Amino acid sequence: MKALGTGANGFLGRHVVAALIARGVEVRALVRPAARVDNLGWPAAVEIVRADLRVAQDLQTAFEGVDVLVHLAAVVSGGEDAQFAGTVGGTERLLAEMAKSACRRLILCSSFSVYNYSATRGSLDEPSPLHRVPEVYARDGYTIAKWWQERLTRRVP
Repeated sequence: MKALGTGANGFLGRHVVAALIARGVEVRALVRPAARVDNLGWPAAVEIVRADLRVAQDLQTAFEGVDVLVHLAAVVSGGEDAQFAGTVGGTERLLAEMAKSACRRLILCSSFSVYNYSATRGSLDEPSPLHRVPEVYARDGYTIAKWWQERLTRRVP
Protein backbone atom coordinates (compact mmCIF):
# COMPACT_ATOMS: atom_id res chain seq x y z
CA MET A 1 0.00 0.00 0.00
CA LYS A 2 1.18 3.52 -0.77
CA ALA A 3 -0.03 6.63 1.08
CA LEU A 4 0.25 10.26 0.07
CA GLY A 5 0.50 12.37 3.20
CA THR A 6 -0.07 16.13 3.08
CA GLY A 7 1.32 18.27 5.87
CA ALA A 8 3.70 15.39 6.47
CA ASN A 9 6.36 17.49 8.15
CA GLY A 10 3.97 19.21 10.57
CA PHE A 11 3.59 18.40 14.25
CA LEU A 12 1.02 15.66 13.69
CA GLY A 13 2.18 14.71 10.19
CA ARG A 14 5.66 13.62 11.22
CA HIS A 15 4.15 11.17 13.72
CA VAL A 16 1.65 9.86 11.17
CA VAL A 17 4.47 9.27 8.68
CA ALA A 18 6.42 7.34 11.32
CA ALA A 19 3.35 5.24 12.17
CA LEU A 20 2.71 4.44 8.51
CA ILE A 21 6.33 3.42 7.98
CA ALA A 22 6.21 1.22 11.09
CA ARG A 23 3.21 -0.58 9.56
CA GLY A 24 5.04 -1.21 6.29
CA VAL A 25 3.16 1.40 4.24
CA GLU A 26 5.09 3.18 1.48
CA VAL A 27 4.93 6.93 2.08
CA ARG A 28 5.00 9.83 -0.33
CA ALA A 29 5.24 12.97 1.80
CA LEU A 30 3.86 16.20 0.36
CA VAL A 31 5.51 19.24 1.95
CA ARG A 32 5.74 22.92 1.06
CA PRO A 33 8.63 23.88 -1.25
CA ALA A 34 10.77 25.49 1.46
CA ALA A 35 10.05 22.91 4.17
CA ARG A 36 13.00 21.34 5.96
CA VAL A 37 12.77 17.57 6.17
CA ASP A 38 16.37 16.58 6.86
CA ASN A 39 15.85 16.85 10.62
CA LEU A 40 12.82 14.50 10.69
CA GLY A 41 14.80 11.26 10.62
CA TRP A 42 12.76 9.74 7.81
CA PRO A 43 14.31 6.78 6.02
CA ALA A 44 15.41 7.25 2.41
CA ALA A 45 12.36 5.22 1.33
CA VAL A 46 10.08 8.19 2.11
CA GLU A 47 9.49 9.94 -1.18
CA ILE A 48 9.36 13.74 -0.85
CA VAL A 49 7.08 15.79 -3.10
CA ARG A 50 7.27 19.56 -2.79
CA ALA A 51 4.19 21.64 -3.57
CA ASP A 52 2.15 24.45 -2.07
CA LEU A 53 -1.50 23.41 -2.08
CA ARG A 54 -2.55 27.07 -2.09
CA VAL A 55 -1.19 27.60 -5.59
CA ALA A 56 -0.39 24.14 -6.99
CA GLN A 57 -1.96 23.58 -10.38
CA ASP A 58 -0.80 20.07 -11.21
CA LEU A 59 -0.57 17.53 -8.42
CA GLN A 60 -1.29 14.53 -10.64
CA THR A 61 2.21 13.08 -10.33
CA ALA A 62 1.85 13.14 -6.53
CA PHE A 63 -1.09 10.73 -6.85
CA GLU A 64 0.63 8.23 -9.19
CA GLY A 65 0.46 4.77 -7.62
CA VAL A 66 -1.18 6.09 -4.43
CA ASP A 67 -3.84 3.99 -2.68
CA VAL A 68 -4.83 6.42 0.06
CA LEU A 69 -4.59 10.15 0.69
CA VAL A 70 -3.89 11.08 4.31
CA HIS A 71 -4.79 14.76 4.35
CA LEU A 72 -3.21 16.53 7.33
CA ALA A 73 -2.44 19.92 5.76
CA ALA A 74 -4.08 23.04 7.15
CA VAL A 75 -3.01 26.63 7.69
CA VAL A 76 -2.85 27.27 11.43
CA SER A 77 -1.33 30.74 11.53
CA GLY A 78 -2.00 34.11 10.00
CA GLY A 79 -5.32 35.85 9.67
CA GLU A 80 -8.69 34.25 9.09
CA ASP A 81 -8.51 34.93 5.34
CA ALA A 82 -5.13 33.18 5.06
CA GLN A 83 -6.32 30.22 7.12
CA PHE A 84 -9.45 29.84 5.01
CA ALA A 85 -7.69 30.25 1.66
CA GLY A 86 -4.89 27.86 2.56
CA THR A 87 -6.97 25.19 4.24
CA VAL A 88 -10.11 25.24 2.09
CA GLY A 89 -8.60 26.35 -1.21
CA GLY A 90 -5.75 23.87 -0.84
CA THR A 91 -8.19 21.07 -0.06
CA GLU A 92 -10.30 21.94 -3.12
CA ARG A 93 -7.23 21.73 -5.38
CA LEU A 94 -6.11 18.50 -3.76
CA LEU A 95 -9.51 16.81 -4.09
CA ALA A 96 -9.81 17.91 -7.73
CA GLU A 97 -6.50 16.19 -8.48
CA MET A 98 -7.49 13.14 -6.46
CA ALA A 99 -10.68 12.84 -8.54
CA LYS A 100 -8.53 12.58 -11.69
CA SER A 101 -6.43 9.80 -10.18
CA ALA A 102 -7.07 6.15 -9.31
CA CYS A 103 -6.87 6.95 -5.57
CA ARG A 104 -10.30 6.47 -3.95
CA ARG A 105 -9.49 6.40 -0.24
CA LEU A 106 -9.26 9.54 1.85
CA ILE A 107 -8.39 10.00 5.50
CA LEU A 108 -8.91 13.56 6.70
CA CYS A 109 -7.33 14.82 9.86
CA SER A 110 -10.21 16.94 11.02
CA SER A 111 -10.54 18.79 14.31
CA PHE A 112 -12.66 18.45 17.42
CA SER A 113 -13.51 22.11 16.94
CA VAL A 114 -15.82 21.39 13.96
CA TYR A 115 -18.28 19.30 15.97
CA ASN A 116 -21.34 20.52 17.83
CA TYR A 117 -20.63 19.05 21.27
CA SER A 118 -24.04 19.99 22.69
CA ALA A 119 -25.81 17.88 20.04
CA THR A 120 -23.46 14.89 20.35
CA ARG A 121 -24.84 11.87 22.15
CA GLY A 122 -22.36 9.26 23.31
CA SER A 123 -19.00 9.11 21.54
CA LEU A 124 -17.70 11.89 19.34
CA ASP A 125 -16.99 10.36 15.93
CA GLU A 126 -17.52 10.95 12.19
CA PRO A 127 -21.35 10.81 12.24
CA SER A 128 -21.47 13.36 15.08
CA PRO A 129 -23.12 16.61 13.99
CA LEU A 130 -21.02 19.54 12.88
CA HIS A 131 -21.55 23.07 14.12
CA ARG A 132 -24.44 24.74 12.35
CA VAL A 133 -24.67 28.08 10.64
CA PRO A 134 -24.59 30.74 12.03
CA GLU A 135 -23.02 29.35 15.25
CA VAL A 136 -19.85 28.22 13.49
CA TYR A 137 -19.14 31.80 12.42
CA ALA A 138 -18.87 32.86 16.05
CA ARG A 139 -15.79 30.60 16.34
CA ASP A 140 -12.17 31.38 15.42
CA GLY A 141 -10.71 31.37 11.89
CA TYR A 142 -9.11 27.95 12.30
CA THR A 143 -12.43 26.36 13.28
CA ILE A 144 -14.25 27.98 10.37
CA ALA A 145 -11.59 26.81 7.89
CA LYS A 146 -11.57 23.26 9.28
CA TRP A 147 -15.41 23.20 9.25
CA TRP A 148 -15.43 24.06 5.54
CA GLN A 149 -12.65 21.54 4.89
CA GLU A 150 -14.75 18.89 6.61
CA ARG A 151 -17.77 19.77 4.49
CA LEU A 152 -15.71 19.60 1.29
CA THR A 153 -14.27 16.19 2.03
CA ARG A 154 -17.64 14.73 2.98
CA ARG A 155 -18.76 15.39 -0.60
CA VAL A 156 -16.05 13.09 -1.98
CA PRO A 157 -17.53 9.74 -3.11
